[in-house]
Amino acid sequence: MDNTEQADSYTATLEMSGSMSGVSLDMTSDVEYTATPEPIVKMESTSNGADSTILMRGSEMVMKSDMPGAAPGGPEWLRMDLGEMGEQGNMGAQQDPLAEVEKLLAADDVQEEGTADVGGLETTRYTGSYSTEEALQELDAEAQEAARQVYDQSGVSSVDFEVFVDDEGLPRRVTTDAGGTVSTTMDFTSFNEPVSIEWPSEDQIGDFDSMMDDMMGDVPGGGDMEDFDY
Repeated sequence: MDNTEQADSYTATLEMSGSMSGVSLDMTSDVEYTATPEPIVKMESTSNGADSTILMRGSEMVMKSDMPGAAPGGPEWLRMDLGEMGEQGNMGAQQDPLAEVEKLLAADDVQEEGTADVGGLETTRYTGSYSTEEALQELDAEAQEAARQVYDQSGVSSVDFEVFVDDEGLPRRVTTDAGGTVSTTMDFTSFNEPVSIEWPSEDQIGDFDSMMDDMMGDVPGGGDMEDFDY
């Protein structure tokens, strides 16, 4: 964990499968992280045949506004309120690769299980499990809130994991199984290689809630957006 936190950058791939409250969470993502000039995570994902790009910076999250129904000529990016996004938004916020590694610190019993090749590198494989309640204490406030909602909605109290660590003490693969509800595989494909992520300017970012309010205002009987399930 210490070695991962000290990395100036990394790239990773994420595969997620499962469902929650009848909503499919199947997703594949390419992830990039850079600490300079400020910490930013970029996720380019495909889920249910739709592509999206998410940028996360501290408590901020913006998404490419290429969703069906978006107004032509509108902003390229939308600022998202994770509380309004329900399970999908919270899962997006939770899947910061560093957060996935942080949760492993909650494990009480970890077993070394030999070696394995991951991406052409020899790694040591470890297995274990952690209590979701204890794992939450390892996260910062934003990631903790997102993860807590996901765990509460899924009814999961413990997570089984595998972690594959290279000879520099860096994770190369982390797999988790949350009670058969959601499973993930995170492969770290590089560390400390050049990564450049540009945060969009304010004139490129619109507000998701305002856009939806405007769209519903054009619909007869559109009503209060709080009653609109998106």
